[in-house]
Amino acid sequence: MEEMDIGFPTTMKLQVDNTTAEAFMNNTCRKSKLKHIDCRQEWVKMLRNKDIVVPVHVDTEVNIADFFTKILSAPRFKTLRDMFMISRKLN
Repeated sequence: MEEMDIGFPTTMKLQVDNTTAEAFMNNTCRKSKLKHIDCRQEWVKMLRNKDIVVPVHVDTEVNIADFFTKILSAPRFKTLRDMFMISRKLN
């Protein structure tokens, strides 16, 4: 695979709550079982090996991405919504 010579000023942190994805990105497994990663393994390896992207574990309880990607119960929805919405007091 030919690599692009792109300079990056800082390492990007990718918050991950999936242990298989974390293991692959930390280079602790040879082959991923993630179907959506398999077709892009070489790209992910290059990002990892050049320290362009570093995985950071995020606990599922505070993973704001779940707000956009999962069907949530009302209490869970409100908790995640309140993590990134600014509360406004009405007069």
